[in-house]
Amino acid sequence: MLDHAIYFHVSSRLNLTPREAQAVSFPVCETQHQWSSWRGQPPAQQWITAEFRDAIESVQPFAAKNIRNPRHATIHALSELANIDKHRAFHVVNYSGQVTFDPISEPLTHSFMGAAKGVVLTDGAVVATKRLLRPLNGSHSNRWDYEALAGYTEAIDLPGVGALPLLGLCDLMVKVAAEVLDKLEQAH
Repeated sequence: MLDHAIYFHVSSRLNLTPREAQAVSFPVCETQHQWSSWRGQPPAQQWITAEFRDAIESVQPFAAKNIRNPRHATIHALSELANIDKHRAFHVVNYSGQVTFDPISEPLTHSFMGAAKGVVLTDGAVVATKRLLRPLNGSHSNRWDYEALAGYTEAIDLPGVGALPLLGLCDLMVKVAAEVLDKLEQAH
């Protein structure tokens, strides 16, 4: 979608050959050096207005003020997912979860990936049950009955970044893409 925005900016001002059209893409740069390299190329210098270039630079991961690692910028995740999709790479998405059994002491966590293998998880679904023997706090009994709830998140693993919560990431990417498109529209 960001490639489309930059393509519209260029093609509305110039007649491009098919080869030139392929050279038009929205850059996502982790470093100032990558940005300078992109900015020094003929398409960036000759086809894109200074205002539009400034708008593109303002949303780059390296320019993010509140993020230490540019790879954690939402626009970087959006770019990575778009590139993975273009190359038709397999996406490994899995369910993982934690269960807290005793809020008084340290949480006991249990991954239920084995139990969930081949099961489509849905909200409220029971994937696995587990009974644990554990002494009550201050009790000589070694049996503790409890009710526990397990939660899961859908995660997507980005190379070099790690697992990110899918739904939250999707919402954030839509928000960031809308903000970037607004900036580009104002600069056009």
